[in-house]
Amino acid sequence: LSFPLKMIKLLQKFNIKPICVFDGMHLNAKSATENGRSEEKRKNKKKGEQLDKQGNHEEAKKFFGKSMTISTKMINLFIDILQKIGIEVIIAPYEADSQISYLCKAGLADFGVSEDSDITVFGWPTLVTKLQPAGECAVIRINELWEGDKFKAIKDKGIKDLSTLSHNEFIYICIMSGWDYLPSMERMGLKTG
Repeated sequence: LSFPLKMIKLLQKFNIKPICVFDGMHLNAKSATENGRSEEKRKNKKKGEQLDKQGNHEEAKKFFGKSMTISTKMINLFIDILQKIGIEVIIAPYEADSQISYLCKAGLADFGVSEDSDITVFGWPTLVTKLQPAGECAVIRINELWEGDKFKAIKDKGIKDLSTLSHNEFIYICIMSGWDYLPSMERMGLKTG
């Protein structure tokens, strides 16, 4: 728990009042995705154990890192610590991403911090991502991606075919390219390069 606490202290150092939002209930619609992720973690743990037995400890660490799970006990302990140090905590009805999106859109939060790139679909006004312990980060502002209802970010990169995308069309493309609620459609996605 030391890393997330360190990141919260970092935000406070810059006079940012964090609100920590946690996932609530599991969504049945994501069961297949969650089961797949659990299986992948199990495979990574097994691979890490094999590498560790072979004496390849550095490579094993990578796989052990990919196999980590966060228990309910750890989350509850973290929430208790946050409350004791005066950090506001919200348990979302379901997923934290949509709850943070609501907080931002309602003006209850200035921006969201997440490593989950698919949150751009929720239309957060401002996203802080890739936050580093020294304070470096990437900032994505939704108004810089869209100009009115058109997808400016793609147009600015010289890709003419998608420059007229609306935010809703962007959402449809993301869904068709694969998301957590349905299996990906075969041979469907953005063609690049």
